[in-house]
Amino acid sequence: MVRTLFSKSALVCLLASTCFSSRTWADGPTSIEFRGDVRVPQIAFAIDEILQSVFVVGSPQPRLMIEFHVDGTSLPAQGYRIERIENPAGFRITGGDATGAMYGGLDVAEAIRINALSELAEGERRPHIERRGIKFNIPLDLRTPSYSDNADSFQANIPEVWSVAFWHEFLDEMARHRYNVLTLWNLHPFPSIVRVPEFPDVALNDVWRTRVRLDDAFSHSGSDMVRPDMLRDVEIVRRMRIDEKIAF
Repeated sequence: MVRTLFSKSALVCLLASTCFSSRTWADGPTSIEFRGDVRVPQIAFAIDEILQSVFVVGSPQPRLMIEFHVDGTSLPAQGYRIERIENPAGFRITGGDATGAMYGGLDVAEAIRINALSELAEGERRPHIERRGIKFNIPLDLRTPSYSDNADSFQANIPEVWSVAFWHEFLDEMARHRYNVLTLWNLHPFPSIVRVPEFPDVALNDVWRTRVRLDDAFSHSGSDMVRPDMLRDVEIVRRMRIDEKIAF
């Protein structure tokens, strides 16, 4: 069991590796108790989202109990069941797998955020579409372009795709919106992500982008994504050896 207490004293949160600071509400001490499979990473993420919602709008009641369980015998993968419990009031969330339990927890977090926890309906939810994905044209480098790198926005975002913080936030946001597939598209990514012993000069160190002003005359065929003049005026936006890129 993990217990989270909100009061005028310090807030103690015993979640996997997460700790929150003190918080006070005008309506007196409030406790939120989490039980069940709370150490599972997906469920821990849902608990974090619930607590963030409480931080934004306050707790909907003085004491709240939320139980998380995983039961693949009665529910499909990604499916979940929400049941109300009493004494103390709260919810029992059962997922067909850890992801389903997370989705049930996210329903609770969203209901708190819009002040609609009392209207959160009991029952089972199952995905209508099993795989819900995003096609991400990833601009790895001026020399390994994606399908739309001949645009100012893609050149500006080349450094971002080499930021761990960006990917943490992006993947968290995907989970919040129930996306579960991410595809990365690039015309020829390999010089930025692999080392071939027979061709050592192919592996690209550092991350480049052009300083050349781009126009609207590029073809949409993917055949002229990098023009010679774009390579004559470049800036190094991040120093990385190929081994660091592979590790990333």
